[in-house]
Amino acid sequence: MPHRVILALLAIGSFAVGADGFVISGILPRIAGELDVSEPVAGQLVTAFALSYAISAPVLMTLTAGVSRRVMLRGSMPASLLANVPST
Repeated sequence: MPHRVILALLAIGSFAVGADGFVISGILPRIAGELDVSEPVAGQLVTAFALSYAISAPVLMTLTAGVSRRVMLRGSMPASLLANVPST
């Protein structure tokens, strides 16, 4: 397959995975209540997440195309763990 087709398929896949940001609108009032912010502010948080995902996913896939997927998984798991550890 040509590289452009592969990149397009990856971008479409990233969009499909990232489209879950639209599903979140059903629980937006609960998110706003949990974070003690207004619903529009909670919506902006979801929008910021979706935009950053949509922009960074294809870029990161292109930048890491030459790296083994196994190496990427081994590196991203600890990075994700550290990013989700609460700073108390």
